[in-house]
Amino acid sequence: MLNEIDKETIMRVVTFFNIASLKCSCCGELGEHIDSNKDIKIITKAEFYGIKNIKGWEERMDKELIWIKNNKEKVLSILPEIEQEWGESCKIIQQVLS
Repeated sequence: MLNEIDKETIMRVVTFFNIASLKCSCCGELGEHIDSNKDIKIITKAEFYGIKNIKGWEERMDKELIWIKNNKEKVLSILPEIEQEWGESCKIIQQVLS
């Protein structure tokens, strides 16, 4: 059973994953769009997280990554809880924290 600290950590890590996914890996744009091949759809708007441009996205990513590194033990302990939905992202966090 998850305690409140675990739930808060899960929310923070999932927020990081969602923010990371806001930037299209093909074109570098933020927010809702479909790429020219109609393969990538980003449905969350960056403004939902208070992000207005790429610089804001980079600053928020840096802030969240610092938090993840500063809370390594908590983050690693909750990854099994979210890895079914966020498998690739969890693997990357494990690599970053190792």
